[in-house]
Amino acid sequence: MDDTLTIMSMNIRDGAHGHLAELAALIAAQDPDIVGLQEAKGWRRPWYSPLRHGKALRTVMEATGLRVAIYTPSRTHGCDLVTLVSPRIQPTGYRQNVGEGHLHHGASRFRFTLEGRPKEEVWEHLNTHFSPFSGAHRLIEASWLTEYAGAPRRLLTGDLNSDLPEKWGGIADPLNWDGLIPPNLRSRHLRPGPGHQPSDRDATALLIEAGWRSAHLDHVRQATVGHWHGSESWEHAPDHILVSSDLAADVLRHETLRPPPGVEPFSDHHAIVATLAI
Repeated sequence: MDDTLTIMSMNIRDGAHGHLAELAALIAAQDPDIVGLQEAKGWRRPWYSPLRHGKALRTVMEATGLRVAIYTPSRTHGCDLVTLVSPRIQPTGYRQNVGEGHLHHGASRFRFTLEGRPKEEVWEHLNTHFSPFSGAHRLIEASWLTEYAGAPRRLLTGDLNSDLPEKWGGIADPLNWDGLIPPNLRSRHLRPGPGHQPSDRDATALLIEAGWRSAHLDHVRQATVGHWHGSESWEHAPDHILVSSDLAADVLRHETLRPPPGVEPFSDHHAIVATLAI
């Protein structure tokens, strides 16, 4: 619809190879204008290849009718960032990697206008994936993105590897971490110190204090991780769609896209989607 804008975000776990048709169907069902993807491993061929986009990326583009606005190779682990957009999104400028390589994976940024809207109405979207290993590192990464909250019509999608503070709608910590996070991995998620420590949410708190707002406020928020088999089965919501404060009251919908009962998810993160009135 011309009077709404739909944004989607998902960590697709190792590039969703073997599940590209499922991913494309999930995206197409939402009819999004902007899709921020994290962990797009192997989605682009090396620079010397005659084909700019790898098979996985081309498969999803062809199945959804979306095109690439910006592709940011990850600094580590090959967890590339991809932003896909609908034809009504008209990019006007971009920066491939905010933070000049200081972020664990990276952060992309692009400006755009909307077809049929005044050209003076410029929007901006950022897509990122914070470090999974350290709350202190995530705090530094967040500091690179605080400045972008100060202008109107700003959007941010990403796996920030930490939930919101509880007072901003984050999911409460469990009473005991035993059986949820093994001791050798707790330094990734919890504040440092002996005994039962709370989860480290300083990075998301910094973003909120800077003026970013979660699109889920006034809408139901569900865990996006914790359903996957593995050693970290803690249910929380590290996946986010954030908006500048001028857009917070315009959010019409925020939803966590869980598969129907009996359908095995293809990623350890559920997708999220938000629709804004514009």
